Formats: sequence, C-alpha cells, structure tokens
Amino acid sequence: MHQHTTTLAFIVTDLPQWPDLANRLAGSMPGMALEVIAHDGFGLSHMAQRALHHPHATAVHVFSHGSPGQLHLGHDVLAPH
Repeated sequence: MHQHTTTLAFIVTDLPQWPDLANRLAGSMPGMALEVIAHDGFGLSHMAQRALHHPHATAVHVFSHGSPGQLHLGHDVLAPH
C-alpha cells in the first residue's frame, strides 16, 4: 500500500548544523517529506512547488531563522506588512 505524504518539513540551510537536524527528522515520522531550502534560494516558491507534489499534506513545519515579526526563507522574508 502506498503511503501519502501528510506532513512537509522544510529546513533552510543557514541553520547551524542543519544536516544533523535533517538526519534526526528523516524517518522520524511516517508520511513526512523532508525538503531543504538553500540559504540563497527563494524559499516561498520552493515550498509552493513542493506542496504541489504532496496534495495530501495536512501539516507544514518550517525550520528557519527569523527576527521579531519575520520569517527568513532564503532570499524571501515573510513579514506582516
């Protein structure tokens, strides 16, 4: 039986020791797809593209840096205004 991806996890490569985090997450949750966002890439478009490949996903986890009111996803920064 094929298992659908129900959880997407994204890790941005500017996190210290991100490969260790990726290794700990890999295989830790059945149905989870782990995706890496390059620190110099465009995280939002990467996340959107990968989400299209996993239409059954119901949860998204993002491991990244940020600052008050902001989330940094490579070159993309999410902010409330």
